[in-house]
Amino acid sequence: MQGLFFIEADEDELNELVTGTPVGLIAPWDRRSNQRRASGRFGVVLSRRDEVFDLVQPLAIALDESAQRRLFGRFSTLREDLSPISSWCHVFENRLFDMLADSERPAWLGGLEAAWCGVIVAEAAALADRPTEKLRIAACLATAGFAVGRTTALWQKVQIEEVVTRHERLQALIRGSAGATQRLSPRFGSIWRALLSAADGPTLLGSGLTSRAVRALLDSRIRHLDDEHLALASLFSGWPEFAALSRLPSMTPEERVRLFDTMVSALRGAGAGHDSEATAFVAGYLATVAAGGQPSMGLAEGVAKEFPEVLGWAYAIGGIGEPVSWASGFYGLGRLVSRELLRTFRLDDAPTCDFSFDEANHLVDKQLADPLAHLKIKQQRLLTVALYPGVNVTVPVSEFAEQGPQPVKAPSPSQPDSGASAIVDMLWPAFLRRLEEEGLMQQPYGTKGGRKKGSQSKPSSPR
Repeated sequence: MQGLFFIEADEDELNELVTGTPVGLIAPWDRRSNQRRASGRFGVVLSRRDEVFDLVQPLAIALDESAQRRLFGRFSTLREDLSPISSWCHVFENRLFDMLADSERPAWLGGLEAAWCGVIVAEAAALADRPTEKLRIAACLATAGFAVGRTTALWQKVQIEEVVTRHERLQALIRGSAGATQRLSPRFGSIWRALLSAADGPTLLGSGLTSRAVRALLDSRIRHLDDEHLALASLFSGWPEFAALSRLPSMTPEERVRLFDTMVSALRGAGAGHDSEATAFVAGYLATVAAGGQPSMGLAEGVAKEFPEVLGWAYAIGGIGEPVSWASGFYGLGRLVSRELLRTFRLDDAPTCDFSFDEANHLVDKQLADPLAHLKIKQQRLLTVALYPGVNVTVPVSEFAEQGPQPVKAPSPSQPDSGASAIVDMLWPAFLRRLEEEGLMQQPYGTKGGRKKGSQSKPSSPR
């Protein structure tokens, strides 16, 4: 935290601070600076940008959620040159700012980073309806799974439901609709919860069955045990349909494929709930061992449209226990997703987003021809939005939000374009002569009589 300072400011002091002018009582920032502030006041973390000119730079502004609309609206209206604020300065709700104990906050996913990469890639493939090898990193960073994984890696106390709600509202703000994201989130939700719960520790008291199954696989693979199937069979011992898990090593690949098909049939007949979660997990696991103990992801990919959660489990289970999440798995997507998931959040690094969700939530105006006008978008197709500080997701820009010249309306027949009209008047006699020569006119222009019956037209001139 060397070189960082803190001040509790009112609106007038904040107006001076954002221009670089030091005001008020500025003190070194430490953990005690994060105590709750009086209503209407802001916590501002600063750096000394230039001692010669006595210039400070705000790095973060902390405030209550109820004060956001006034802050963002006031800057957009009165300090337009500094809006959107969140594109150059981190804006925190007080509850997140209070979690900061240092200027750096490392990301933590309990050793399940590779599994998170897998489930994120699976969701991106399901959303785009494209094979993994044709996906781009932007598609992965646009998923709700990435938003959940990255948020909980940095801010563990934020609930999954809140992250998903914010992600869907962001899609609706920018694109006009949450679309397929809203449909897929419930299908992947059980996987996210299981991974988060399994990261908490080996006991998992009160955790769900799939959470304990993930932890059992993680423990077996960390210790390089060959009997992980027995650990799963023990967990699922109360489910007769999963009894075959104990015999997996002795089964032929064909028998494992038939067992996978049985799980898919059970999914088709099962209602939503605990039953279907466990069945999807087992189906995903079978896809990783079907080909003689080797992955056969084609099984999961073949049912991905109907059951995307099976693909999600297969890709996630394949990464459980993998200590190297930055390898080139998933055709190179693995290391890119891992890099963004595990990037350390540093308070003194400038934001890399176009704006934050909170600022967009207050400044998007659907009554305008360009609803995003106040956000000063300079990207043509893809935006980067901070869902929370340090949690940047990508959002494709919808048709209605794109800026560009309006199509020029063609002149009406009653009001022809003067330039075009002049050209037509100049060429019209020549057009008529050629039509008459070619015998395409029944009655020459300006005459009362027509061509005699049987008369021949003049031969056209050679060219």
